[in-house]
Amino acid sequence: MDKTFRFFLKENQLIFSMPKSYFALDSVHDYDPSPKYIQTLLYYSIKNKEDDIVIAFASYTIHEPKELLKKMFPKSKDINTLNPYLESEVDSTQSIPVKIEEKKLKQINADNGYVYNMKIIYPYLNKYNFCKKIIIHKDNVSNAEILFFYTKKDQGKIDKVIKDTWPLLRFKN
Repeated sequence: MDKTFRFFLKENQLIFSMPKSYFALDSVHDYDPSPKYIQTLLYYSIKNKEDDIVIAFASYTIHEPKELLKKMFPKSKDINTLNPYLESEVDSTQSIPVKIEEKKLKQINADNGYVYNMKIIYPYLNKYNFCKKIIIHKDNVSNAEILFFYTKKDQGKIDKVIKDTWPLLRFKN
């Protein structure tokens, strides 16, 4: 694990579990899946030895709100919402966002989370045309993103890969 990814984990109060049969790829990449998105920094990526699916990690740190905002929005849904991500990134032609079950959220110490197919216009590494994304959220801490990049030939495997690698990330208590 490189120093950039260790910083990402510390900054976002996350713990990473490397799944068996996976290895690290060249890490930090800027990625812009669509002209409408802000470029994302992928801090780390891993790949299974048996298939052609790449798992990458990104986040948005939520800085503690100022005192005025705390009074205006206690436990603020405006500060701690995932809706802007869902509205701008979901590929609704493939599926709708699915809320992560409460039991699984507790397992990773998260307050909220979704799984969805992300719109991809520019293939990741000029190869991966599809992405299933997990976004998890801890109030007033951060949003962490796990991106599962794949090609059409691995489309039928992606849900099993997500299930078999759960939980890759979890928030510290």
